[in-house]
Amino acid sequence: MKKLIFLLVILLCVTLNAKVFTKEEKKEVMKQFIIFQKAIEEKDIDTLKSMMSFPLDDHSSLLLGKFIDLSDKTINGVNPYATISEEGISESQVMRYKENVFKNLKVLTSLKVNLEKNIIISHTESDLKPEDKLKKYYYDKNLTSYYFYNEKNEKEYKNFCDYKIKGEFANDVFEVRYTTEPNALTPKSKDSCMYLETYYFKLDNNALKMFKTIAIP
Repeated sequence: MKKLIFLLVILLCVTLNAKVFTKEEKKEVMKQFIIFQKAIEEKDIDTLKSMMSFPLDDHSSLLLGKFIDLSDKTINGVNPYATISEEGISESQVMRYKENVFKNLKVLTSLKVNLEKNIIISHTESDLKPEDKLKKYYYDKNLTSYYFYNEKNEKEYKNFCDYKIKGEFANDVFEVRYTTEPNALTPKSKDSCMYLETYYFKLDNNALKMFKTIAIP
């Protein structure tokens, strides 16, 4: 019991002493994040890599290609995943596979930043079309998927997902999370929709740096 109390005290002390962004630092993060987004949109690799902390954590493999099988030779006969070591992702790798990097970071440009109000505006999209809302859907437990009856009275299987991106401050780290979740019309379609990407940023001498990304399928 004493050990448990001691550990809880240590945890509390760590939490209380954890560095957090000041109001001014948060605004600086948002201003520089807009520059990061612009670099993605304009495919400005020099600005982009200057805002990364190398080597990037080896979990950041989604930058080079999202869950591509290692046997799939994609760039000059070499799969980007095959070049990642325990030491992480180097600046030269980001340069070499820059087109993949731009493609896989594009989702970050959907996040809106309002500097006048000092707020980050979340964004949600769906693959649901207006005509889809008019259909009635049934859940097939065996196939773990929804279906509807088409004009020929045949079953057509379809699951709908929502794509959400939001940014938030966690102590002294700025996190951008991109998630795929089941749409309310097909709420049990977790096998088709559950996905998470998180991008981690920090201020290093007042310069915003992305230091890690993680993807969880």
